[in-house]
Amino acid sequence: MPFCFLASVLLAALVCVDPVGAQTATQVPSQASAQSAISSQSNLNPSSQAVLQTEKEASPQGENKLGANEVVATVNQQKITRAQVDEAAANNLQGISDPDARIRIKTQVLTSLINQVLVEQAIAQIDPKANPDWQNRAQKVIQSALNLEYMKSRIGELPDPNEQVISQIYRDNPDFYAKRKIYHYLVLTIPLDGKVSQAEVETTLSIGSAGFDALKDLLKSRKVNFGSTNNWLSGDEINPGLLGILKELPESRTRVQLSSDKKGLAVVKSIGVYSDPVSYDDAKPVIIRKINGQKQTQLATNILADLRAKANIDIYEQALAGQYDVFQRISSKGQVATRLERIRVIWSFALPILALGALIAYYRALPARNPNHVPVKKRLSQLFRPKVAYSGKNIKKSFLQIAREEIAAMWRTPFIQYLFIGFLALWFCRPLYSLFDKTPEWVTLEKLIKLSSIGILAGIAVIIACWKLPALHRLFSKRWAGVGTLFAVHLIVLIA
Repeated sequence: MPFCFLASVLLAALVCVDPVGAQTATQVPSQASAQSAISSQSNLNPSSQAVLQTEKEASPQGENKLGANEVVATVNQQKITRAQVDEAAANNLQGISDPDARIRIKTQVLTSLINQVLVEQAIAQIDPKANPDWQNRAQKVIQSALNLEYMKSRIGELPDPNEQVISQIYRDNPDFYAKRKIYHYLVLTIPLDGKVSQAEVETTLSIGSAGFDALKDLLKSRKVNFGSTNNWLSGDEINPGLLGILKELPESRTRVQLSSDKKGLAVVKSIGVYSDPVSYDDAKPVIIRKINGQKQTQLATNILADLRAKANIDIYEQALAGQYDVFQRISSKGQVATRLERIRVIWSFALPILALGALIAYYRALPARNPNHVPVKKRLSQLFRPKVAYSGKNIKKSFLQIAREEIAAMWRTPFIQYLFIGFLALWFCRPLYSLFDKTPEWVTLEKLIKLSSIGILAGIAVIIACWKLPALHRLFSKRWAGVGTLFAVHLIVLIA
């Protein structure tokens, strides 16, 4: 089989491989559409007709009595069982009780499975030596499928949104549903390449209702490579900027728009606007698909952002590196963070405020200086000089006992205590430094201001509560209470 023909067959089979998908040509979304197709039953191949006959005998009451391993078709001696057909048709059969409709759906599924087996058998017969590019092409397809499967496994199954969310979206978007309108309009896209100017376009359109056709004649006479479209679209299918123009544009009137790069014109002519409301029941599945689609896109964006944050990406061509950074900033706009990520940012701002209060409480409860204080340097020298250590009152003590006592005495010295307070201050401020040093892609200026305000106010509120409430005041006046609590909570936030 020639390679090009095989590739075309493969692509056709991939379209048909998932007969239960929402976008495939084999889907039968309702009983009515399934029944309307039964008239073509006589054109089915012998295997499909056999399935039809068997299904008629078995359905609806005896549909499940036939064995799951029963062979319903063979393709070059390769078997296709009833279990395979039932599994592939399961989603499309939901809610459909009409026997003829069920038969038709299963027949379409069987046709797709036969196509799939035919392509698989053809692929198995390919000689890599005769088609040297085949291995590379196949590897790319396999890798692409693996990439897609990985993203699906990370995203998982999304639950349908609750009824309240769906109802709210329906009410908040009347232009798309309850008050939907169909806009009939024409668009000419004209390049400003010197053959025609914006002034000439506007002058030609100003002659009246015939101006639009006159402009097309002008463009043809000047041999301008322009585009022309005749559109019938609802509000949710139209670009928001264009939709705003159509809402303001009276029928049979035109509007000229200059492109952002000033290299082209778009001439929009409104033909008519027609009411086409969508009921809540009809809009509900559409809204569910849109919500889940947005969730999947957002989750995929978050997954890629997480992988990118953990990776070391170096782009050595300066122009590409700059554009890559711009693209990443654009793609991260509107990215939604998880609740835990937002809590971590809030905690980063609350922690320094809380640490200040905890360290002040710790400082006020420092141990009293020993009146027989020995400088730290001398204590260290005594600790590591056995002749001195084992003299006097230490003569009967072990080295570990002496070391424990000396370390405890050094710990109580002001120098060590101040050093410890400084270490805690730096450690508690580290999350805030990390946030600004490597800001997550989802953190915009607006979100940063909002989350930082919440964190700072929450920290101040906790400090005031610990100061004013007697029970909390007594608890956190203790030396280690505030620092220990803060340390524990911070570890929980880091580990979570």
